[in-house]
Amino acid sequence: MFYNQQRMKRPDKVSTKSDLLNTAIELFRGNGYDKVSIMQICRACEVSKTAFYFHYRSKEDLILDFYNTTQIKLEKNLSLILQGKRAIDRLWALHELYLRHVESLGTAILREVYKIYLSRKDFPNPIFNQRLNETKTTLLNQAKKDREIPAHADTVQLSEAMSFTLNGALFLWLLCDGSFDLVKRAKQGYYCILGA
Repeated sequence: MFYNQQRMKRPDKVSTKSDLLNTAIELFRGNGYDKVSIMQICRACEVSKTAFYFHYRSKEDLILDFYNTTQIKLEKNLSLILQGKRAIDRLWALHELYLRHVESLGTAILREVYKIYLSRKDFPNPIFNQRLNETKTTLLNQAKKDREIPAHADTVQLSEAMSFTLNGALFLWLLCDGSFDLVKRAKQGYYCILGA
């Protein structure tokens, strides 16, 4: 009862949206995405359907919002990531943070995310926004300058190859229902591409 009373005391929009998101993810994990209705999410959060639709157009939008929190986590941790020694290790740390977040979703939720992206003919790239792409390019150029990777290596091609490798490892992990260490497998491919 105390928790519910506290929730009622914080009616701000951020709290409601956060409650909807976190509660829905827990319900999805426990019952499966398809078996959870918007009404169940609203009941668990003690909000109306109107409140749900104020924040999200659908369950799809909600689950994509959760998936996209990766970008926010990467941004928040960017300064910590950039404190590594070698440029290629700092770049790996950026990718590893993304993969660990995705891995924490679990295969059932991630499958739903992929279904949504496939139905929309859209696909998430592990390194999302302009700032992160610029950081990735800067680190690859630094790695070339420091001779961690060959100087003749094309930065754009390396960046694409890394994205393909990481997405391939992620997709295989999903197909194998998470039966192998995603981060370890992706790291092997990453360093293989860079020849490091």
